[in-house]
Amino acid sequence: MTQLPMVGAMKPEEPDIFKPPVFKPRSVQLLLGLFGSICCGLRHLQKLGFWAKICQNCHYRPHLTKLPLKFVDMKAEFKSKKTVGRGDVEASAHFKEPLSLVEMENLSCQSFAQNTENKIMWAVELYRSWWRQRVAKPDCDSRIIWASIDNLKQVSKGNLCFALSAFIGEVKKQDLTEYPGSTLYQIILCIQFFCDKNGLKHKLLDDEAFVPLRFTLDNIMKERSRAGIGEKKSSDVITMTDEESMWAKGVLGDSSPEVLRDTLMYLLGINLALRGGKNIEHFVHLVSSLS
Repeated sequence: MTQLPMVGAMKPEEPDIFKPPVFKPRSVQLLLGLFGSICCGLRHLQKLGFWAKICQNCHYRPHLTKLPLKFVDMKAEFKSKKTVGRGDVEASAHFKEPLSLVEMENLSCQSFAQNTENKIMWAVELYRSWWRQRVAKPDCDSRIIWASIDNLKQVSKGNLCFALSAFIGEVKKQDLTEYPGSTLYQIILCIQFFCDKNGLKHKLLDDEAFVPLRFTLDNIMKERSRAGIGEKKSSDVITMTDEESMWAKGVLGDSSPEVLRDTLMYLLGINLALRGGKNIEHFVHLVSSLS
């Protein structure tokens, strides 16, 4: 028997592959966003001259040459604006004007404090005056003649060692008294600093070539020390006998305001160790202000 179809039943639809797809609103937004990103990228490449660069390097570019893109010289743009650190900053805002050769030479030389510079020039002038008087004598040694301090770069180490040894042994003050050993040592140090400023590698107190100079300096310093030249005079110690004598003669006591002041100064100086002149002067000023 033939079965009749049910009333109200619908025949299922077959898929149609030729039916155009239906786009949802979300898909449209994604496509528009992608298209906008592509346009922005192409515009940025146009500003950088990317397409013009491709046109120069490609052999076959009939479709690229027709693009309405303006060529940008990247090298000229880089020269017109330089970047220093982060961001585009003008290079002239961070650097000074070019230094001159004299300024470069002064900066590359070793510098000292002004007080040290004065000592160096004093020692150099002292040696220069000694050298002129020594050369003027008929029996002057040739090693001293060739040891001019104005031409140190041409002076050999042997000649300089001999001349400096003779110099520290013959130099005197203007009143014809001897220099202390410490002053002679300071003179040699100042001449060493002068050599350093002029780019010489001489080490007057370290090099083997200047061993005779060091021996001469040591012997002269010991000789001056034994002779008591340059020693600081220290005050004599007040013994108990001297103190009792001052009490007995009335130098110390309370007979008058002046004697009482001197007694107070003496006792405070002994018990509080006010031995420096500045400390005593400050104490006197304090006492006078209180009185």
